[in-house]
Amino acid sequence: MAKSKVAYHCTECGGQSTKWQGQCPHCFAWNTLTESIIEGKSVNRYASIAQTSTLQKLSDVETQNIIRQTTGISEFDRVLGGGLVGGAVILLGGDHSQIAELMNLNAQTVRNRVSNMLLES
Repeated sequence: MAKSKVAYHCTECGGQSTKWQGQCPHCFAWNTLTESIIEGKSVNRYASIAQTSTLQKLSDVETQNIIRQTTGISEFDRVLGGGLVGGAVILLGGDHSQIAELMNLNAQTVRNRVSNMLLES
């Protein structure tokens, strides 16, 4: 959301100022400035390149069966939705020791399956 801006309007002459000064800079009347909030435009910075879409029922969405290559680590395959997808990039986050332990458990199996998958695609 855009930040709101404050403007000060003179009740005598209608002049506008960005700072309260005690005296109107236009008509020089004292204590006539009143504060008002100017709402900034709430514009998404990606609006010019973003595509608009409409709401759809989940039953109306078409699905595709994508071939997945299992890694041999059942828990890892479950997190990936059934295995590795060709052309996908996977970012593992978390404590280094946890990721290292996960990958070292079956590192050779994963390496073989990933390299076979890369050669096939």
